[in-house]
Amino acid sequence: MPQDGYQRHDSWGTFEDDSFVIMETGVLGFSEYIASVASQIARVSGGEFFSAGGNKGFLWESIFYKTYCKKLNYTMNPFDFRESIAYTGRRLGRKERITIDFCDLIGGA
Repeated sequence: MPQDGYQRHDSWGTFEDDSFVIMETGVLGFSEYIASVASQIARVSGGEFFSAGGNKGFLWESIFYKTYCKKLNYTMNPFDFRESIAYTGRRLGRKERITIDFCDLIGGA
């Protein structure tokens, strides 16, 4: 499954710094270590990152996600590096909100 590749740090290490624009379509929600993966995305993209985000809503975030896939961990908000610096979302099944600051990840650029 594609989410396995997002989590493997050895595969990210093969890409040079600031070498790609990255477009994510909800796969990061499967990550167990989302902050670590986001750090690699920031390194490889130089901060040029887009995310479509994930499903939203109280019932989805607290119950329905379980019927989709037990490996789904997060629902993230859409992100466009040209408009935002924080990639935000929520850990599914919990009230925990997460914020990943892409400016910090790329050295405050």
